Amino acid sequence: ILNRGECIFLGTWDELQTHEPISELHRAKIEAMRSSLQLGATEDEANIAAKEGDGGKPTTSPAIAKKADAKKGSIMTIETREHGQSALSVWLLWFKYAGGIWFITVQILLMTLDRGTYVAIDWWLSTWTSSAGQSIVVFGVEFPNQLEGRSAQYPYLIVYAILVAFMLISVTARSQWAVHGGLRTCRRVFSTM
Repeated sequence: ILNRGECIFLGTWDELQTHEPISELHRAKIEAMRSSLQLGATEDEANIAAKEGDGGKPTTSPAIAKKADAKKGSIMTIETREHGQSALSVWLLWFKYAGGIWFITVQILLMTLDRGTYVAIDWWLSTWTSSAGQSIVVFGVEFPNQLEGRSAQYPYLIVYAILVAFMLISVTARSQWAVHGGLRTCRRVFSTM
């Protein structure tokens, strides 16, 4: 047990039941922990056990005093891991907290731009390589034959650089939008807990 960074107890639950700290402040903290953890006992069971333990008078000591009783529960439990798919309701709730229809619409738009730039880059590289030995016209703009020297490559490189820059902007925007949607969801979920 830590109190403001200071270890005031180290041991098992059974050892904690009999541990007597020196400091009154530490004693109060440990007593509060002992009495707050009823380890599976209901409030009525705790009151009955407290009354039976002191001749019918209620006490502030924990309801669990025996080792057998301590084994009924524990401070921590082992979580079970589930495998499989998430339920549709979980995803719908996530999207709702992320921003609803507005979030989904912008995410789909940014994903379309992101994937579209990849396709555009592949298309441009294919078009660029087909210009070996001849000039080409793309969207009304004439590009020179690649074999005319290094200066003939510059128009192709400029278009390629513009497409790569647009791709980087769209990937960053899509990723940031998704991350901010996740942050909004986390804030809203934890604020409702």
